[in-house]
Amino acid sequence: MAKIGCFDYETYFDRVRDVTEGTPELAELLHSITGEQTLPFCDYALIDLVAPYLADRIQGSGKNLFSLDLWSAGCGSGAEAWTLAMLARTTARRHSAGLYFGVMGTDISSLALQQAREGIYPESELSTLPPDYRLHGFTSIDSEYACVTEELAERVCFVQSNLVTAEELLGIDMDVIVCRNVLTHYCQKSKHRILDCLVDHLKPGGLLVVGLGDLEGWNHAAVCTASKDSLEACIRQ
Repeated sequence: MAKIGCFDYETYFDRVRDVTEGTPELAELLHSITGEQTLPFCDYALIDLVAPYLADRIQGSGKNLFSLDLWSAGCGSGAEAWTLAMLARTTARRHSAGLYFGVMGTDISSLALQQAREGIYPESELSTLPPDYRLHGFTSIDSEYACVTEELAERVCFVQSNLVTAEELLGIDMDVIVCRNVLTHYCQKSKHRILDCLVDHLKPGGLLVVGLGDLEGWNHAAVCTASKDSLEACIRQ
């Protein structure tokens, strides 16, 4: 507030509502609340949970699986979405040559999505990636930065979306949905509503991954739950 010369909430609220000045300020506000929460590129707990699930899904489906569709809900600056893309690429090539995969990343922050779409990151943030992910997922720009490969970028899209209205994403059915470090922003009623909606976007047998404690007090007749390290997960029956 002080940065833009507002020293009381009423003045700031009027500024945000202003047609001319409000849009960029609202983007900054949303980014300051949500966009600065950065997920790491290499979360081995996530990889260890999702990779064997995808392998089993490919092997168990025979020729009836035509694509792997993954969603990073609350993707921030894109690290999680790109990690899921590299994970899906590696698993698909290992178990089913030519199987299509695609990843969608959504976030409420337009500033975070701008960085996600650019796909340029400091080499220091990529240092913990598995060698295969780094080799095939990124191209060095210089000694300090790298960008995602064109091949990987073709499989990932980023969309501005609010999880509270996720039901508006009609016709989207996913094999895997990952939603971490997001649900803590919501009251329990909204959190449970979002979880219900995410389950509705899963294909039969699809996997929902959330943060530890995010499933507390929530029940859904169509899922069975499990946990691994810092993550909780459920599978749609």
